[in-house]
Amino acid sequence: MKQIVFLAFLVILAGCAIGRSYHNADNMWKLGYTDTQLNESVYRVSYAGCGIPQSECDDFAIMRASEIVKDKGYQYFRILTEKQSAHSESFYVPGSTYTAGTVSGYGNVAQMNATSYSSGIMGTANYPVSTITIEILKEKEDALDTLDAEIICSSLAQKHGVDN
Repeated sequence: MKQIVFLAFLVILAGCAIGRSYHNADNMWKLGYTDTQLNESVYRVSYAGCGIPQSECDDFAIMRASEIVKDKGYQYFRILTEKQSAHSESFYVPGSTYTAGTVSGYGNVAQMNATSYSSGIMGTANYPVSTITIEILKEKEDALDTLDAEIICSSLAQKHGVDN
């Protein structure tokens, strides 16, 4: 039973470790970034992470937005909406039954003493999520909300130790 509890603990830690690095959300826990193109110049970008503060999720969502802008061949964008939330994911690790006993006998009589144990582990993982909607700009605007993708990508990658 101790092995099962330890294994469940390792699975939970692995899920949180996945959430601590910058990557896409193509994993069992759905942690990391996702993005969806909404029209020609508007994208929705989310980042979900386990064991990290909301501010780090915010940074990773903006960093992913900057990458999208650069990948599309542009340099500037603006954030149209921002949303911070928390997501909960329930999990269950099934238990197993273990029976141990001793048999002793004398003549035609046998006696057995046995102990059985079965238990699973249920839990909930809570983690922060940052979602932004951005608009890619074809040229720099004089508005204060115009962001430079190259500057943001570079500074956030350096801040969080991400290869860019």
